[in-house]
Amino acid sequence: MLERAIGNEKQIDALLDAAARGKTFKPGELLALQATVARYSQAVEVVSRVADRLVGAVKQTMGTQV
Repeated sequence: MLERAIGNEKQIDALLDAAARGKTFKPGELLALQATVARYSQAVEVVSRVADRLVGAVKQTMGTQV
């Protein structure tokens, strides 16, 4: 999942660079870009939640006396 998010990020960066250079996009291309950004956003949210839960679990484990 993380690899897919990184791949989406690279694709978004490339499209934004092209737009900054003056490339114009067809409506279908913009719709595809919107879908890619949505998938990237969801992946980042999932990774963030997993990391948060992992940190919580580690904190709880470290706080438990043995």
